[in-house]
Amino acid sequence: MKGSSLDHLPRGVRRLLRRFRERLGDALGDNLVGIYFGGSIAFPGFVPDRVDLDFHVVVRHELQESEVAALRDMHRLLVGEYRYAEHLDGFYLPLSKAQLPDPPENLVGAGGEELWTSAADGAWALHREHIHRGAVLVLVGPDPAILSPPATWPEMARALDDERRFIEAHLDHYPFYCVLNLCRLVYTWGTKDVAISKVAAADWALEELPRQWHALIRSALRVYRTEDEEADLERIRDGLHSFYRYASRRIAAADREDRDG
Repeated sequence: MKGSSLDHLPRGVRRLLRRFRERLGDALGDNLVGIYFGGSIAFPGFVPDRVDLDFHVVVRHELQESEVAALRDMHRLLVGEYRYAEHLDGFYLPLSKAQLPDPPENLVGAGGEELWTSAADGAWALHREHIHRGAVLVLVGPDPAILSPPATWPEMARALDDERRFIEAHLDHYPFYCVLNLCRLVYTWGTKDVAISKVAAADWALEELPRQWHALIRSALRVYRTEDEEADLERIRDGLHSFYRYASRRIAAADREDRDG
């Protein structure tokens, strides 16, 4: 099984991912098919302090209770030993479900040191598109594009709308994340390109969106890059709800254009 180079990643992340790979091999043995990381880690500008380390671990067969117990112990140990292990966030995905377009359910999910057994990947269409666009880091295993089918735009549109609703419900919980992800949603609805990072989408927004939003977006980028000051946080709090309404109108207009066209 092959893997991607980790040399471009921060040292602490490299150490964590190598141990993650090693301990997964011990816990799963021949049941392990591949370990795949997506999201921010697969794009330039990755800042490990501010984002999750999103993963899919593909397994040949449904996990047994003994394997789930071993994984629970593994995640707990990793969080105790490695700085970024609390950012691990992902799914253990049986191969039979990875091969289908339907959003997989009843998965073992992981977040930091916690494991649960009733997880669902509602963004599966977006994850598949990233895979087929090469926006994935392979720790070990075959090319994931041969494991899962490509996504259609209607599938991606449903997943994107779920993201918009998540943002709406969490505007006051993750303010800078919401600003950057709204930039990405506006970009994606307009271009049908989902394989873009939050940072790249924010850079696009600074070129394409009205100037009234530029200070807000720059503040969100500074917070993401851990260069923030109180003025940035205050600007985000004050402007976020208005920006959400603006972005929602842009998204709705793009959706109407798609339907009419």
